Amino acid sequence: MTDLARTWRQAVRGLARTPALTLAAIASFALGIGANTLIFTFLNALFLSPLPVTDPSRLVAIYSTDPDNPGFLPTSQPNAVDLREQVTAFSGLAAIRATSVALLDGGEPETVPAELVSGNYFTVLGLKPAHGRFFLPEEDAAPGSGTAVVLSQALWRRRFGGEPALVGKTIRINGRPLTVAGIAPAGFGGLSLIDEPPQLWIPLSLAQQILSGPQAKGLLRRGGRQLALVARLKPGVTIASARGALDAAARDLARIHPDENRDLGLAAVPLSEATIPQALRGRLVKAGALLAAVVGLLLLVAGANVANLLLARALSRDRETAVRLALGARRGQLARLLLTEGLALALAGGAAGLLLASWGRDLLWRLRPPFFPESLAPHLDAKVLGFTFAVSLATGLLFGLAPLAGSLRTDLAAALGNAAAAIGSGGYGGRRGPGSLRALLVGAQVALSAIVLVGAGLFVHSLIRAEATDLGFERERLFGIPVDLGARGYAEQPAQDFYRSAVARVAALPGVASAAVSSRFLLVPAGQRVGLAPSDRPQPPGTEGVQIGVDRIGPGYFETVGMRLAAGRGFLDSDRLDTPQVAVINRSLARWLWPGETALGRQFKFTGDPVPTEVVGIAEDARLEGV
Repeated sequence: MTDLARTWRQAVRGLARTPALTLAAIASFALGIGANTLIFTFLNALFLSPLPVTDPSRLVAIYSTDPDNPGFLPTSQPNAVDLREQVTAFSGLAAIRATSVALLDGGEPETVPAELVSGNYFTVLGLKPAHGRFFLPEEDAAPGSGTAVVLSQALWRRRFGGEPALVGKTIRINGRPLTVAGIAPAGFGGLSLIDEPPQLWIPLSLAQQILSGPQAKGLLRRGGRQLALVARLKPGVTIASARGALDAAARDLARIHPDENRDLGLAAVPLSEATIPQALRGRLVKAGALLAAVVGLLLLVAGANVANLLLARALSRDRETAVRLALGARRGQLARLLLTEGLALALAGGAAGLLLASWGRDLLWRLRPPFFPESLAPHLDAKVLGFTFAVSLATGLLFGLAPLAGSLRTDLAAALGNAAAAIGSGGYGGRRGPGSLRALLVGAQVALSAIVLVGAGLFVHSLIRAEATDLGFERERLFGIPVDLGARGYAEQPAQDFYRSAVARVAALPGVASAAVSSRFLLVPAGQRVGLAPSDRPQPPGTEGVQIGVDRIGPGYFETVGMRLAAGRGFLDSDRLDTPQVAVINRSLARWLWPGETALGRQFKFTGDPVPTEVVGIAEDARLEGV
């Protein structure tokens, strides 16, 4: 231990005698290690942070699949009930329906994200309440039987001051009094990393009281896919055997209910892979791999730079090395000293890199995609600190080896007799090994730098092209005001009257050119997807039940957002609940439903809706769910 401490002291003193080189080496390491730490903080938040549930490896997410609609889909409530009874591979299967509700107590009225969950939700996840209790079986036994609500820690502390006495008291949600049964454990905010974390949980038995309009009706239909499912595997059951049981259950459901479950499939994936939607997860994995590769190249460039600096320093210390050897120093001791100097530089660079990563994290987070919620913000936790230390250690050992190439082969006579000549020849005592190593390192630096520069140029070019992409609507002067009347208990007709009045008043404000109502914001995925098919002719293969995103809009919408109509018209004040159903579709859907034909004036039916809908307008395609 004494020898190790002495070596560290000697290394630090030696580096202090060459401050310019030392600072340059630390700066190089800081840039490379800091960039890798920065990217790791985001990858850690997205892919490596486990959910705060019991034994997450035994939890699986269950999806419906349909050959007409690629990807993983939600499941209907009737199918979920049948699966819970038929599939014996799970010790518990819970259902989840995301929504938003109006919270009317504890401060100003507020719309908060919430989840309708089956009564066994918290039990399946293996959670224990921080205060109070979770739902009882009878609170989800029959429609309308629920009387309780569970609050998240965040909502409990923010709105109710973290008062334990709140448990057992009544609060109003959507105007309905519910008893606070308990408080969820700290750190738990649902099972999705991308969506805004729920602030409270309500029994699924209250769905008809909490949801409104088509959503409430659609939940009861076997073809209405609205529920996410999570299940816990029984001890000894593998995910492969669970998938086999789900395949058998899907065949039974398709046989018993062929109209709604034609070609139904069921898929199970580990819950750790379901915290991000599968399609988005694939893109994020590719983006993360690309960023990791770029910062890895940057670290190699920085390391090669430091190796060159250390090698040049070793060349200039040729006489010092020879004197040490002449006085009896062992070559192993010198090797340890040189490696320690490399480690010291790398660890100092790692510490500085942490500071750069902290600053860069805040900058990149402000530039994040709009669908990343604040709860996903990356932190410099113990895992990130461990990563930084490991990278610093490996980098110091790897690139600290460069000076050893010549120092351990020093010719004492040549070094003591004519050190200057030895240095000028590019080697130690006439040896050309270190000079060749320096040439190799310089070549590697140039090659890696060229790769990074070319990649950066291509990235900037792609960024400029993305910025210039025509989204199909006005993007500079739009803003939205969120309003959820369904959560506040409005019936359909009073809600329509309110929106007409609100739009007229907003449009009359100074500086407002026009206003319209829409069921969602632009660049946000559609909250509701429904099936549809042409109603005026036999359905072609592959079109029955095609799932599409639906946006419910009011008059003046296309003019307000600057979206172009290719044919027909938008909606008018005369399009009301008591008039024939009409719709505007985009060019892509028109080509899909009526290839090579005119779509204007044709009719289709939404799945489960016997009333036909007429196409009165065709809009140009637009990028409504993301660039």
